[in-house]
Amino acid sequence: MHRLVSIGGSVTQGMKSFAVLEPQLSYPAIIAHEMGLSDDEFRYPNFTGKGSFPLNIEYLLRKLDLTFGENVNLLELPFAAILLRE
Repeated sequence: MHRLVSIGGSVTQGMKSFAVLEPQLSYPAIIAHEMGLSDDEFRYPNFTGKGSFPLNIEYLLRKLDLTFGENVNLLELPFAAILLRE
């Protein structure tokens, strides 16, 4: 039996919003699924954590919107910077 191996960069890993966010939706994972491979037969890395790796712009913008609303005023700006750094 031949192994399915994929080599590549961001697209191969499932890049979305400048972060490796959904490796289960990467093209190698989709090919493996269509080949009928189970999760034990095709493995991929799991990048869970705060925001994902290395930077998830969509996550940051949603977090800012939930915390500060649509507009960040000047008094909230330092708190927004702290939140982004976190």
